[in-house]
Amino acid sequence: MRITQHLRKPSNWQDFEKLCLLLWRAEWGDEVKKAKEFNPRLKHLVVATTAEKDAEIEEYVRTLDESLRAEGWFSLDIKSWEDIVLLLELHKEVLNHYLDITTEQYEVSVKFVGDTEYIESEVVFFRTSDAVGLKRGISSIREEYKYRYLPIGPSKSATEINLSYVKIPIILKNLGRSPLDDYKMKFRFDEEVALATKVETHYSTTNPVCDVGYIGFDLAIDKGVVEYSSRFSLVSNDSDEIPVFYAKPHPGTKNLTLHWELLSRYYHTTGILNIHLKETIHDLDGQAKDIPPEEREIVDYIIFRDEDGTCFLPKQLS
Repeated sequence: MRITQHLRKPSNWQDFEKLCLLLWRAEWGDEVKKAKEFNPRLKHLVVATTAEKDAEIEEYVRTLDESLRAEGWFSLDIKSWEDIVLLLELHKEVLNHYLDITTEQYEVSVKFVGDTEYIESEVVFFRTSDAVGLKRGISSIREEYKYRYLPIGPSKSATEINLSYVKIPIILKNLGRSPLDDYKMKFRFDEEVALATKVETHYSTTNPVCDVGYIGFDLAIDKGVVEYSSRFSLVSNDSDEIPVFYAKPHPGTKNLTLHWELLSRYYHTTGILNIHLKETIHDLDGQAKDIPPEEREIVDYIIFRDEDGTCFLPKQLS
């Protein structure tokens, strides 16, 4: 619902005259300057009123407009309060002035959970001389525990967890006096990273797990940008916990710079957050200890957790 659909009308003609001056100055430019420099007579006259739309009045104005133009005078138009409200939607600076809203009334805090703009996060990789074998082992576990709608043998379930991704938990707080309406947030990294909305995949033979979307928001990833859209307004002193997303940096990356952008109906701002990475690389020598570490491939660190909570690796690594 648009705020201006229920915008109050000016309480006196002086305020209405001032509003019209500001609005049509924004619509046409500086009309005062143009009026002083105008040499031919006026070409267009607009009658503005706080009255509601009226079909008979508008028909009368159209007839009079046609008569005036036929006689070589100016054209005529009328703007009701509904028309003025629509124009105010296009000229937010005039609307803010009319509502006595200033940018100082808008202020937000965008920080990580824990009220900080800087966090340290662990990221884990495997270094192996047999990446193909490792991936084959992971695939076999996925096949063993994959969804089945009819029970086949004993009940088995597992969760696949990727520890090579960094968790990004962010909270938006409205510190201003005005609500944030129709707002969205965009996040992007300076560094090249892989992005995901989840790093845990559930497998079960008898109890398939369905991912149920949260009500009231949308989280999307497109071309390296995470975009969050809320369907609600965020009132003053309230906060919104952004749905967690994940980023996988390249091995050897020490820091990540996360740029955020907030867009709402009347307010726009940007900022940055910083992540320091504590990297761990586990060497999997296997039967190829003679292969130098620099010639081994670095891959995602994936583990599995069974229904009892026990973590395990593919058989090739255990």
